[in-house]
Amino acid sequence: MTPALAASPSRSLLVRLTPYAALLLAYAFIQPWGDFPLNDDWVYARIAHRFADTGQLRVEGCHAAVIGQILLAVPFVKLFGHSHVVLRSLTMVAGLATIWAIGALLRVAAVRPRLVLATQLLFALNPLFLYCATTFMTELYGQLPALIGIVLFYRSRRDAETRSPEGAVIAPAAAALAGVVVGASFWVRQLCILAFPALLIATVATLIARRDWSRLRRSAPALAVGSAAFAAVVLLYFPVARATGNLTGAFQASMQGTNPKWDVASLVAQGISTTVGTLVFLTYMTAFFVPMLALGRWQRRDSRALAVLSVVGISLVVVGIQGLHGHGAPASAVGATVHRHFPFGGNVLLNTGVGPLTLADVYLFQLSRPGWPAWVWRTIEAVIVAGTAAWSPLAIGAWRAAERGTRLQVEMLVFAFVLVAVSVFVPLYVFKYDVFDRYYLPAMIGMALFVGLTLSLDEVAPRSTWSVMGYAGALAAIGWFGVAGLHDQFSWNEARWALVGDARARGVSHRNLEAGYEVNGWLAGEPAARQTSAESCIGPCHCYVPDWSCQDASYRVGMNSLAGYEVLRSRKPSYWLASGPPLILERRQPSTALFSWRAPSHGASTRPPPGVALSGTYRLLTHAAAGTRPVYECRSGGIAPGSKCADGLPPTIAGHLYAASGGGAAPLFTCRSAGGGTFVSRNASCEGQEPLGLLGWTPP
Repeated sequence: MTPALAASPSRSLLVRLTPYAALLLAYAFIQPWGDFPLNDDWVYARIAHRFADTGQLRVEGCHAAVIGQILLAVPFVKLFGHSHVVLRSLTMVAGLATIWAIGALLRVAAVRPRLVLATQLLFALNPLFLYCATTFMTELYGQLPALIGIVLFYRSRRDAETRSPEGAVIAPAAAALAGVVVGASFWVRQLCILAFPALLIATVATLIARRDWSRLRRSAPALAVGSAAFAAVVLLYFPVARATGNLTGAFQASMQGTNPKWDVASLVAQGISTTVGTLVFLTYMTAFFVPMLALGRWQRRDSRALAVLSVVGISLVVVGIQGLHGHGAPASAVGATVHRHFPFGGNVLLNTGVGPLTLADVYLFQLSRPGWPAWVWRTIEAVIVAGTAAWSPLAIGAWRAAERGTRLQVEMLVFAFVLVAVSVFVPLYVFKYDVFDRYYLPAMIGMALFVGLTLSLDEVAPRSTWSVMGYAGALAAIGWFGVAGLHDQFSWNEARWALVGDARARGVSHRNLEAGYEVNGWLAGEPAARQTSAESCIGPCHCYVPDWSCQDASYRVGMNSLAGYEVLRSRKPSYWLASGPPLILERRQPSTALFSWRAPSHGASTRPPPGVALSGTYRLLTHAAAGTRPVYECRSGGIAPGSKCADGLPPTIAGHLYAASGGGAAPLFTCRSAGGGTFVSRNASCEGQEPLGLLGWTPP
C-alpha cells in the first residue's frame, strides 16, 4: 500500500469531522454561557425546574406540546441543578446531532462526499440553525427525532433495494421504528411530524409513477404498520396530556388553527397570506443557500429554459416584495412577523442581528437599536431578489437528476420536495402571516437534501475554482453574520442581566422592575407571582408594556432613555456585527412631571408613550398642600377631564397644581383635540382646539 493510500482513511475522517469542528468553533466565538433565558427559554426552564423539584409536570403557557423536551431535560436538572447553561448545553449537543443526521441522510442518498461536507458546513454556520442550537427553544428538540426517523426509514429502504429490488420497499419492523421515532416529535413540536406523511407520499408516488403495482401491494402491509405506529405515538399524547392536566388551552387553540374555513373572505385571505409567505420563504432560502447555489451549473443548452424560469421567478418575488412594501410592517418593527424589507420574517434574523431584541423600548416601540444603514439592507434585498434566478439551473438539474438517479435517489428527491412543500404550506395555513422565520428549519432540511442530491446527480465534471471560491466566500459571509450576530445577542443579554443584578442589589423588587420579556417572565411569570400587587412604586404603579408579566416600571432596563426617568447605570455590550447603544438602568423620576405631545396625535400624561414628539413638560407637585388641587389621570393614560375615564375605571391622582396664581406659577389649560384626545396647553384657546377649562397653575 502506498503512503497516499494509507493516509486516505485519516483524511476521510478529518473531512467528516470538519462540520462538527466548525460548529464547536462557532460555539466558542458565540460564548453562549450566560446563565439566563433567551426568548421562550424561561417558560421551558421553569417547567423543567418545577418538575425536577416537585415531580409535578405542568406546561401552562406553552403553545407547543413540549412534554418530551421536559422529560429529556429533567434528569440533567436533577444531576446538575438549576442552570440555563445546562439546558442550553443539551441544545448544543442536539445541534451536533442534527449535523450528523443531515450528513447520514445525504450519505444514504449517495451524495458525493464533498457535497455532503458542503451541505453540513452550510447548516453548521447558518444563523437560523445557530440560533436554534444555542437556545432552549423547541425547534431542534422536535426536529431531531423526525430527522433521525427519516434516516432510519431510508437506511432500511436502501437495505431493501440491495436485498430484494422487487420485494417490499421496507421491512415492517423498520417502518414501525421510523414511525415511532418521527411520531415522538409530536411530543415536543407538532409540525415536525409532517416528515412521516412526506415519507409515505414520496414512497407511494414513486411506485405509482413507475407503475410498479406489484411492489406497491407487497409494500402496503409494512407501510400500514409504520403508519399505525406513527399514529399511535401521536395520539397517545392526548390521553397522557389530559391525564396529567397538560392539555392546555394554548395548545388546543394552536391545534384548532387547522380547522378549514370555506367562506370567500377566508379563502382570499388564505391565498394572499400563503402567496406572501411562500415568496418570503423563497428569499430566505436564496439567502441561506447562496453558497450551494454557487456550485450550480449553467449549461448553454438550457439557456432558453433558464431565461424563462429566471424571469418568472424574479417577477413573482418582485411582485410579492412590492406587496410587502405596501402592507408589511416597517423594517424597523422587529416585533412584527412580516417586514417591508429583507429580512421579511421576524424573530431570528434582524436588521442587524440574530435573535429578537426583547426590550420593550426596542421590540414594542421601535426605538434605537444596533443596525446597519437602510441602504445596506436595500442592497442585500436587491441581491437576494436577483439571486432567486440561481434556482433555475437547479430546477432543470432536478429533472436530469431524476433521469440519472437510482430508484432510491429519485424517491428521496421526491421526498425532499414534498417535505419542503408541506413544511412551508401547513404553517402558512395554520398561522397565516404569523410564521416566524425559525419555523423554516424543517423545510431547510428538505431543501438541503434536494439541493445536495440534485447537485450530486447533475455533476458531469469537476467544479471550477470560481464556483468553489464562490461557495467559500458566501459561506464565510453567512457564517460571520450568524456567529457575530449571536455573539451580540448573548453580549447584550449579559449586560441586561448585569443591570438587573445592579437593581436587585439596590433593593429593587422584581415587581417594580421592567427589563424585557425574559426578565419579566422569569422573575414574575408564575401565576401566583402575577396575582400579587406591586408595592413601593414611584408614583402610580404602571407599565409601558401591555403584558410581558410587568407589574410596575418604577425601574426599567432598555437601550433608550424614556421621558420621566433618570439613568442610574449603563453598560456597553461588546458588539461585533453592528454598533449599538449601551444598555441602561433607569429610575422613574420621583418629582412628578406632566408631558404633552401633538404627534402622532394630541395627548398628555405622566406616562408618555415611547417615541412621541413632546411639545411641553410641566412640573406637578407630588403632595397635596393648602392652595393646591389634584390632577387626575386615567389608568390607561391621558388626563381625566372629569371624574370618569373612557375605560370606565376611576382616575388616579397624578400630582397636584396650585389653585391660584402667584409666585411665578403659570396657568395650564385642559383641551380636547378634534380626534377626541385630551391634552394640555398654556394657551387658553387651546391652539384652536376645544377648551375644557383651567387645569391649574404649575409651579415655577
